[in-house]
Amino acid sequence: MKYLYWLPCTDEDKDLAFLEASVLLNMEVKSSVCFSDKLIELKNTAFLKLCGKILCKEKTFNELLEKVEAHNFDFDEFKIIVHKSRFQKQEIESRIDAIIAIADAIKDGFPNISNPKVTLDIISDGYDWYFLERQCKSENNWRSHIHKPFNFSSSLSARYCRALVNIALPKGGTLLDPCCGYGNVLVEAAFLGIKIFGNDLNEDHFECTKKNLDFFHSTAKLSCQDALSLEIENLDAVIVDYPYNINSLAPTDFYRDLASYYFDKSKVFVALTIEPFDAVLNEIGYHVKSVAVPHKGEFKRYVTLCHTHQ
Repeated sequence: MKYLYWLPCTDEDKDLAFLEASVLLNMEVKSSVCFSDKLIELKNTAFLKLCGKILCKEKTFNELLEKVEAHNFDFDEFKIIVHKSRFQKQEIESRIDAIIAIADAIKDGFPNISNPKVTLDIISDGYDWYFLERQCKSENNWRSHIHKPFNFSSSLSARYCRALVNIALPKGGTLLDPCCGYGNVLVEAAFLGIKIFGNDLNEDHFECTKKNLDFFHSTAKLSCQDALSLEIENLDAVIVDYPYNINSLAPTDFYRDLASYYFDKSKVFVALTIEPFDAVLNEIGYHVKSVAVPHKGEFKRYVTLCHTHQ
């Protein structure tokens, strides 16, 4: 494989992180270090942190150091970062000493820590050590949407919403959130240039969504009505975080009815529920692609990605 991708994440977030990476890389990802021949842009990702071209690979850090020295690499104005990953072998006592050793092994070129032309990454996946030439990294721009004028205590985080949008529409398109709450998913989709439609039956939620979108200078087509009465066709994706808390609990039938209603209206359906929902979606006719279960303590959310066609 030509490229190494790194997505450091907690055990609570890893299911969602792996699903985002799987969709974007079009392959199954089951580890925070993965490999691909495909190079993708990462600036708008939620969990994928960086991508590097693999220059050297060895079993130990010292062997990697020798390999770098033997290659006679020429990097002008470079910066070296030794990453601490959960799989990192305990072979180096000091990351600073490791950086100096790698820099000394590079025969041609001079470092430029403050304004490098090239960044060189060192990382271990628990089996091997890798010397990488940085290709791209996430800008974590979802962080700028953490603080909004209005937010539920139980609202999906900006990071989770960014991941959901990337999972549903990795190549962009049109998106509907028929139960949009305070519009957190819409904010992330709008930032990515996606054409968005938002709806909520609750008038207070509807007004808060408008104010949150205005705060970020985003535009959307919004409505305040029953989600089962929306007349929208030819959507690329629908993302539904089904109401579950004490203030907005949806009737049991609503779960199935909503999924059925949008089966012929959208190519992709992403459901967030507090109980497994894949069997119901299969019965309706959806093709379930994956189920991720991020959690916070004992509280779980089931993120079910499905398509209307194979």
